[in-house]
Amino acid sequence: SIFDARCVMCHSGGQSPDLSAGWSYDELTGGGYIDTDFPCSSSLYIKLSEGHNTPPDDELLTILGWISEGAENN
Repeated sequence: SIFDARCVMCHSGGQSPDLSAGWSYDELTGGGYIDTDFPCSSSLYIKLSEGHNTPPDDELLTILGWISEGAENN
């Protein structure tokens, strides 16, 4: 996943949010990082689009699409 490839090296329990397998969904949805009503206002999307280990455009759009579609646990 995008999180496994780009985020887990730092966000695997020592730094919030924990994006390791089994934790990432609950951390992002329960931690206030996702806004399904206003996806572009999601702190996750803002942080990534403003330069925090910025993924390529296709991955950033995948994340935005996931949020826009309701951020399902899939």
